[in-house]
Amino acid sequence: MTSTRFQETFRTLKARILSVTGLAGLGWGAVVGICVLLVAVWLDLVWELTSASRILFIALAVVAGAALVGAFVARAFRAMRDALLVRRLDRAGETGGEILSGYELQAGDSGGPTDLTRGLAELASQRAEQIAGQVPTETVVPWRPVGRAIGAAAGLAAAVVLGVIVVPRLAATEWLRFADPYGDHPPYSRTAFLVEPGNTSVRYGDGLDVVVKTEGPPVEDLQLVWRRAAPETGGAPEEEILPMFAEAEGQWRASLASVTVPGDYFVRAAHSRSYRYRLDLITVPEITQVRFRITPPAYTRDPVYEGELPRNGIVALPGTVVEVTATSNRPLGSGTATVPGKEGPATVALAPVTGGDPAEAQATEVRGTWTIDAAGSFTVDVTDRAGQSSRQPFGGTITLLKDLSPLVRVASPPSQSLATPSAMLPVTVAGEDDYGITKLQLYRSLNDTRATPVSFATGDPAVRRQEDPAELPLADYGVQPGDVIKLFARAEDNDPAGAKGTESPVAVIQIVSQEELDRLMQALEGADSLMSKYQSAQRRLESLQEQMETLQKKLEQQAAKNPASELSKEDEEQLETLRKQVEEAAKEVRKSAEEALPYDLDKALNGELETLAKELDEAARETEAMKSGKEGAKPNVAETLQKLRKTRERLKKQQEQYEEGVTDPLEQFSQIYPLFEDQARFEELAERQRDLAERLASLKNEEKAEDAQVRARMRELEAEQRRVREDLDDLLRDIESHATQLPTDADPKIAELAESAREFVEKVRGAGANEAMTGAETELSEFSGSKGHAQAEAAAKILESFLSRCKSTGEKCEGACDNLKFRPGAGAAGNSLQQLLEAAGFRRGNTPGMGTGRGGGFSARRDSLSNMGLFGMKQTKGNPQQSRSGQGKQSASAGGSYRTDDARTAASRIDPHGTLKSSGASEAAIPLRYRKQVERYFQQIAEEAGSSPAKRP
Repeated sequence: MTSTRFQETFRTLKARILSVTGLAGLGWGAVVGICVLLVAVWLDLVWELTSASRILFIALAVVAGAALVGAFVARAFRAMRDALLVRRLDRAGETGGEILSGYELQAGDSGGPTDLTRGLAELASQRAEQIAGQVPTETVVPWRPVGRAIGAAAGLAAAVVLGVIVVPRLAATEWLRFADPYGDHPPYSRTAFLVEPGNTSVRYGDGLDVVVKTEGPPVEDLQLVWRRAAPETGGAPEEEILPMFAEAEGQWRASLASVTVPGDYFVRAAHSRSYRYRLDLITVPEITQVRFRITPPAYTRDPVYEGELPRNGIVALPGTVVEVTATSNRPLGSGTATVPGKEGPATVALAPVTGGDPAEAQATEVRGTWTIDAAGSFTVDVTDRAGQSSRQPFGGTITLLKDLSPLVRVASPPSQSLATPSAMLPVTVAGEDDYGITKLQLYRSLNDTRATPVSFATGDPAVRRQEDPAELPLADYGVQPGDVIKLFARAEDNDPAGAKGTESPVAVIQIVSQEELDRLMQALEGADSLMSKYQSAQRRLESLQEQMETLQKKLEQQAAKNPASELSKEDEEQLETLRKQVEEAAKEVRKSAEEALPYDLDKALNGELETLAKELDEAARETEAMKSGKEGAKPNVAETLQKLRKTRERLKKQQEQYEEGVTDPLEQFSQIYPLFEDQARFEELAERQRDLAERLASLKNEEKAEDAQVRARMRELEAEQRRVREDLDDLLRDIESHATQLPTDADPKIAELAESAREFVEKVRGAGANEAMTGAETELSEFSGSKGHAQAEAAAKILESFLSRCKSTGEKCEGACDNLKFRPGAGAAGNSLQQLLEAAGFRRGNTPGMGTGRGGGFSARRDSLSNMGLFGMKQTKGNPQQSRSGQGKQSASAGGSYRTDDARTAASRIDPHGTLKSSGASEAAIPLRYRKQVERYFQQIAEEAGSSPAKRP
């Protein structure tokens, strides 16, 4: 039996053995576990272990470490047997077996054959217990095994730490892969992938662009792996591999088309891949497109619109049919359109568009139709086959158009017109409607009698714009001077809800005598009437010269072949035609001479027309004589050619004298006169500004006026001041233009006049009149009567300071005219400038203003006639002329109504089709040196068109 003392020693040793061995086992178990994991990491780097393999290696490491710890613990328990402990004590204490012998004597049977034996055995046991108690436990069970295990573990740990420091990304990657084996942790690679858009969602049916940027060593090939989620019925996820395409350096792209199921995707290369990214699906239907087919009512004949919603929404008439087609990213089961109606919002059902084909059962379009009858907002919503409605409905507006009433006007004659009792009054009625004209009528009345209509034919289908001409032969109506004809038009549209009608303003035509109309035309034409009268004769001479030249060339060709040959029948006919034209020219020139104009210059030059008429009579007799030879025989070509040359040379000389002594100076006179008229206009403007300043004097005590009537008057005076300023600007521009047109190389006085006019404009502009007028406008707009009056007064004084200079310009105009080389001699112009100025409605020496006409009370001032129609059958001196009222505007009166020649005379050779006349241009505006070329140009156009010169009614 073991003694208590031995037992205490053994307990101490056993506890120490267990601690040392256990700690050593733990250390070596950790080393083994770590080694197993390092082997797994190496294998993962080589083969990319699966999650299960990584878990298996983790378990293997734990099991291996635990097994080693268990082995150490088992070894410890084996080493804790008493006999083994005694021997360990003997060895540690170096007792030579003394402790073992004492332990065995004590453990054996102590009863010996003798008491001595037993005593000695007891002494030996006690000695062994004493020695065993004296042996140090650290000598019996040292800590060296623990140290070795800890050293090995520390060394291995240091190696791992060094690896983490050297390759941190590798260590972090493997740590994540083994710490979270089921997590999405790509295997280590030196190439990193930045994937966009990462985790995302797309609408059902949409595609997805995946862009990858690589960092690190470049890759030669990339693949996009798309894994669709497993079907709800079970089964493995479907995987689709798409190649990626390189773009810029280090950037790749691939596209997923028509995503209809959720899933995940990642990018992979030969030995690496990216994280896996979730791709979710937005299954709520979204409206991707809405198309409209808008069909207007049939009576409008407007085209059908097809396309997206117009920028301003649907703008349509009531009765317009709208078909809407909505497209979604999901198969649709239905849809609705909420539209405005007369009774409130209405719902229109939209049905799937399948076309009856079972293959199209998954229709992504719905369609519906409604008829517009109210304005407002509308929405379109869709529902998929699962019953889900779209998140955001499509919306728009409906604007209801109104079928407007037609527009109608009497385009001709103007609203205020004058006509002679024998005039043929041209009438033009114009109607316009937004959708169609079904009725167009002209109403006419005489002296306020009941108006009677005349209907014009309208189109079928109805046209939107219609213009119809007509003529009223006033001679057939028996009208007399003093009568008044009123015209107005009426039009009706094609609105199926009920035709709407509109009437035009009334055009009033005052019947006047021929003498009154002539007087008004003289005021309108001014100097142009002189030019037209005398240039008409010049043009006739030029025309005759051309015809004689043509005939002369023909006869010269015949004479070159056979001078003694007789005239052919064709030659005789041409001579007869020439004779008639010469006689007609003489008749017309004489007729022009009989029509005297109330100007001194016309009286001086009228004799030139009479002389020219006599020359033409003589030329006609000579032409008649060309058809007979000596002693009544038939003339030959040579004789006729000689006579023709003689007649032509005499007429050419007469033409040159006429041009040099009549038309050339007359043209210069017509270019000087506008500046003379500009002088009168400036005087009138100065008077208007003075009158305005005097009227503003009554407001000079008003500052920031509050009274409504005073403010209204200031606004009126502000508008009047603005008109005066604008008229001044127009006048100065006209003076510059008229000065530029002067023939300065013809006479030094004309050059001096042009320079004086330009200097006058420059001085007036620099004097500050315009600025003062603008200041008056500004002050009046701010209701400052005192400052407005001061500025207007300053402007008036500035203009008045130029009156003497203006008068000097007028005197230079008169001097330049007196110096013109008219054939009658110096002073031929007489008082023509004054007479023309008075005819235009200006009064020199008095306050300029509207001249009071004689007979009917019509103003003879040209600018008052510029917007009035003048119609009469009097044969005047030329085409209607451009108005010289100062604004450069042409008269709206003519329009071809005031005729030049009667119906038997061809139109001007310069204007064979009346093109100049219809625009209000004047033949006098064409310089003489260019007139012949222009004449030939128009004649060539007429010949190429295959038409003869137009005749005038």
